This record gives sequence, structure tokens and C-alpha cells, in this order.
Amino acid sequence: EHENARTQSFEEVRGAILAPLLAEKAERLAAEETNKISASIRKSSKVSLDEIGKEFHLTVGETRPVAANEPMPELGRAPRFGETVFQLRVGDLAAPIRTDRGYVVLSVREIQPAHPGTLAEVRDRVTSDIRREKSVELAKSRAEELYKRGQSGEGLAAAAKALGVELKTSEPFARTGTVPGAGSARQLSEAFSLPAGQTGPPVFLGADWIVYHVLEREQVKTEDMAKLRKEVEPQVLQSKRQLAYEAFRTALEQRMRQQGKLQILPDALKRFGSSS
Repeated sequence: EHENARTQSFEEVRGAILAPLLAEKAERLAAEETNKISASIRKSSKVSLDEIGKEFHLTVGETRPVAANEPMPELGRAPRFGETVFQLRVGDLAAPIRTDRGYVVLSVREIQPAHPGTLAEVRDRVTSDIRREKSVELAKSRAEELYKRGQSGEGLAAAAKALGVELKTSEPFARTGTVPGAGSARQLSEAFSLPAGQTGPPVFLGADWIVYHVLEREQVKTEDMAKLRKEVEPQVLQSKRQLAYEAFRTALEQRMRQQGKLQILPDALKRFGSSS
């Protein structure tokens, strides 16, 4: 069978038009937020991670001690991630770093000198690693079972109760928002393509597994599309320029620190910036 060429209706191409526009807007908003966080970190050398988290409504957590070049799956992957961590001093904050799971702000709580692990340390670490692996495996198994039973018609709430899994309902969130207990909405990107009433497959969040169910969706109004595009295009361009500058500035600063050619005195900079 052959189908004659025809012009597609707006409804047929609506999704293809909206997707890049919303992605661009999400990228712009994320860039604006990271720029604000970077500015807040540069403003004072005494600001803490907890204060930044509270100010910008970030999820604050703590990793176990890590060695150089050791992965941190709970934070995600990014080029030169470990190198950035080991250049920080205790209490220092790094500018937001983009990973495959979103953006993270790093701070070092303690620096332990490199040393051969004692028998107790090795035993504790191995035990901790095994427990963590078993915990992740169990969470994955339960998430898969929850999803399977939810899809079979049992219903997500009933399946969660039978499996002893905690069920939470979030507030509505945007692509650039955060989901309490889950982190960045970017990790649940597939949820934005599911219709209301559908359940998404298990998603690994670095330390746990979750299953999500879309209760409702709020569609972008057609009449707002042209306005949205006019707003987004120049802002996305500016955001990309800002991100490129921040990346260059951070790389240059780190290289000069390593070469011993740069010493930043945050308190002096702050006094200079406030002088008239």
C-alpha cells in the first residue's frame, strides 16, 4: 500500500515541536540556577554546603570516604570529577558540576592521609560494600516486582502495600524541578512522555531504585508556544555562553593553582568588591 504525501496537522507535529522547546527552556532554567549557586559560592568563602542546600532547595547527602579515581555512583559521572574533588580543601565548595544525573555541588568534610588499610578498615569496607551491593540488588528486585504487579492490574498502591514498599505522592514538578527523595527531575525524564495513569519502569538513582506513576499532566498551551520560543532562543544562547565561560574560568583557575601561579584570597576579594 502507498500513502500519498500530505501536510501533517498541528496536532500530529505538536509533540515534535514542544519537546525541543521545553528541553531548551529546561536547559536555560538549569543554567540560570547553577549560575546563581556559583555566584553565591564565590560571594563568601565561609558559606557551607548546608546553607547552599537550604537557600536553593537542594538535596544534601554524604558519600563514604573515597580514594583517588574511585567512582561515586550516587553522584553520577562527569569528566575530571575525581580530580575536582581532590583539589578541594576541607570546607571548600566547588561550583556546580554537570553529571549524567544533573548538577552537583561538592564539598569536602574530611581529608584522610593515604595509608595502607588496616585489617579492621579493610574488613569494615568490604562488609560495607557487600551490604550496599545486597541492598541495591534487593531494591532492584523489589522495584521490578512492584512494576510487574502494578502492570498486571493489581494496582500500584496495593502492590506497594503487599511488598512493604513506601508509596509517596509528590507535588507537581517541571523538567528542571526536583522530586523529594528522588532528586533531579531529569532522572525521570521518561515520565514527561507518559500519559496520565501510566506507570514507568524502575529507575536506578545511584543508591536506590524507584518506580513512578504519572497521576496527571499539565500540557503547555498552544497559544504560548510562539511566545515561549521567542523567550527561550536568546536566553539559551546567553546561558550557553555563560556555561562556556564558567567552564573555561574553572579549568584555568585549577590549572594555575596546580602550577602554583594563583592564590585566591576570598576575604580580600570580598572587601575589594564592597569598597567604594
